[in-house]
Amino acid sequence: MDSSKKSTNPKLSESGTKDNRGNSQDGHRNKRARTKSSSRLSSQGSIVYYCNYCKRDVSRVLHIRCAECQDFDLCVDCFWNGLTLWPHREDSPYRVISPIYSPLYCEDWTALEEEFLLDGLERFGLDNWTEVAQHIQTRHPLETRAHYVRTYFNSEYSPLPDPNTVLSRDNTDYSIFVTDPDPKSLRVMHHYTEDDNAGWMPKRGDFVYEWSNEAEEILADMEISPNDNNTEKEIKLRLLEIYNAKLDEREMRKDFLLKRELLDTKRREALMNSLSSYERELYEKLCVFARFMPQEDFLELIRSSSEEKELRSQISDLLPVRLAGAKTMEEYNEIEPKHLSTLDLNQSEKGNFGEDISRPEEMDGAELLSTTELTLCKNLKICPQQLLIFKEHLIRESAKAGFLRRKDVKDLIKYDTVKVLRVYDYLIACGWVNPEPPSDTTAPQVAVNVHAGNGSSK
Repeated sequence: MDSSKKSTNPKLSESGTKDNRGNSQDGHRNKRARTKSSSRLSSQGSIVYYCNYCKRDVSRVLHIRCAECQDFDLCVDCFWNGLTLWPHREDSPYRVISPIYSPLYCEDWTALEEEFLLDGLERFGLDNWTEVAQHIQTRHPLETRAHYVRTYFNSEYSPLPDPNTVLSRDNTDYSIFVTDPDPKSLRVMHHYTEDDNAGWMPKRGDFVYEWSNEAEEILADMEISPNDNNTEKEIKLRLLEIYNAKLDEREMRKDFLLKRELLDTKRREALMNSLSSYERELYEKLCVFARFMPQEDFLELIRSSSEEKELRSQISDLLPVRLAGAKTMEEYNEIEPKHLSTLDLNQSEKGNFGEDISRPEEMDGAELLSTTELTLCKNLKICPQQLLIFKEHLIRESAKAGFLRRKDVKDLIKYDTVKVLRVYDYLIACGWVNPEPPSDTTAPQVAVNVHAGNGSSK
């Protein structure tokens, strides 16, 4: 990189002239160098190295380190493509940092692991084998301790290892050794279970584990500095917005539980006991929509849906007798014992009433039908009253709109579709129903007495 390119670098106008070690003329280190040097310690306590350009972790892989710039590393890809950041130059001298995976003091421990072991011991101290093992990332805490005692502590040159001897492999299976959990955490886990209101603490007004309990982690290590640029400020403000949104959602869920008294186990059990089995089942299915309405309205929805189901069941029980001619409860009480055994109205799962009818001319309402219609009743195995009701509904709907399409018949009468369509075809053949809209805007006048059998069909 020549001097002309250096003079045009926009960073020069912002920070002043800088030497090849990242220091300005006023004696202060540039911001990038301070950030890189302070970022060696990761959130887990491990020393890591990142590519200064693409921020890739290069701690355990081959990478390039500048021999002049302080704390400047590049991954192989960025180095190969000539990518760099000021004050580093493309022609600066460099060193190739390659992890050593060959054994050094023990057959199953690489030199890289030995380096991280000593670095972890220096940072965390002896007897903190869990932290040291996490620093190494590839070893169990007990295995780490056993290796240190065997290689360093029991060495002839203790506390240094024997440089002339490579110890044999340790064949102990350390995965079978599971460390006991913290007794305090066990007490919390056993004391606050799902059956105990998910760890709700009434005196504190909080849960042991809040909704999105890890929400604070995104802000744990964040620091707003006056030296932050606009992009960093926008990112940090966005993180604060995300955190506030999670807090709002947490409070909304807590208020929902408190207002609905869902944390009061006894009150909730009393509520569920007051509901019928169908209402409890409906409550479980619709509970996801409870947050969109007050508790009273939600319970009213459950009860009204149950009442609707009961009314529909009563209607389905009364419909066969209604088709037999009953219009009042007095007629129902008279017709039911007389006709139910004959019509066998409820035996078919498809809704085919009266399949055993062989002589419709002897049943009530036969005098209102023509010979052709009685034959139709016999072929379809329906009673005359049913055919009269079908005719009345179909002709009335056709008169209202001026026509009645075939596809609309299925939704109009909830009965055996095949039989209803046979009646529909019969009415079309007689000219009482129009299958298509008329050509003019005037609806046809249907002057037919549906209860009269003296039509042209005779």
